[in-house]
Amino acid sequence: ALAAAAALALALRFGLLAPPPTIEARIASEDGALQVAARIRPAGEAGAELVAELLRGAAAPGRAMELWLIPEGAPAPVSLGVLPQTGTLRRAIAPALARQLAGATLAISDEPPGGSPTGQPTGAVLATGRIPPGPG
Repeated sequence: ALAAAAALALALRFGLLAPPPTIEARIASEDGALQVAARIRPAGEAGAELVAELLRGAAAPGRAMELWLIPEGAPAPVSLGVLPQTGTLRRAIAPALARQLAGATLAISDEPPGGSPTGQPTGAVLATGRIPPGPG
């Protein structure tokens, strides 16, 4: 057992085992004026990392765009943060939430500067996308 654990540790350390594949999702408005690319990198027991990049569109003047995760069957959306006007949004996703990513919906809402004051979407839904279901 000790030898197997040592072999696994060496394989991970030297990149002999492939990391889990990155999951990609596209979030878009119906007319395509707002588009965001989302990449999710599974991190095993550590959860996952989300990277969201604004490809097209912008928040209305004096407003912000907030990204939400809506797991299948969940009672409420979970905020992943306010999208920056340029660049990318990076978020660590806790393990319990990372287990609910497959098949979940990503949505962007129109919010006041700094994001929703209530912890739930308060403005119009601007765009949505779906995270692909897991294998099997």
